[in-house]
Amino acid sequence: MFENCLYFNMNILFREINRMWDEEFTKIGLSPSHGYLLNIVLSRPGITQKDVANMMRLKPSTISRFIDTLVVKGYLLRQQEGKGSLLYPTGRAVSAQYDLEKLINNLNEGLVQQTTKEETEELLNKMIDYYKKLV
Repeated sequence: MFENCLYFNMNILFREINRMWDEEFTKIGLSPSHGYLLNIVLSRPGITQKDVANMMRLKPSTISRFIDTLVVKGYLLRQQEGKGSLLYPTGRAVSAQYDLEKLINNLNEGLVQQTTKEETEELLNKMIDYYKKLV
């Protein structure tokens, strides 16, 4: 019935991927969004909150809530810099970095194993091209 509906089929795929990611990230006490945000800050200490929002393509208010959670959990430090904020990982975040990167890599590799590397790269490139046309 919905075989030709991009919206319906993309949502099925995203719900299943979200379920898998949520299940795995729960094991380290984070949501996938918090984990990816933390990964960004670990790779770029001192990054601005605005740059994180741009990289994740999320609203600044959403990023601010994620950061608040990571600050409370002891993973991030927020330093005011003029009107913006600079973000730094804490020792707890640095200690978790290996496990976080391993988790992300394992999840991505698990998806890639369902198809060929070329098919995965083609799908990613097409998705990126598609959403860039929409924004």
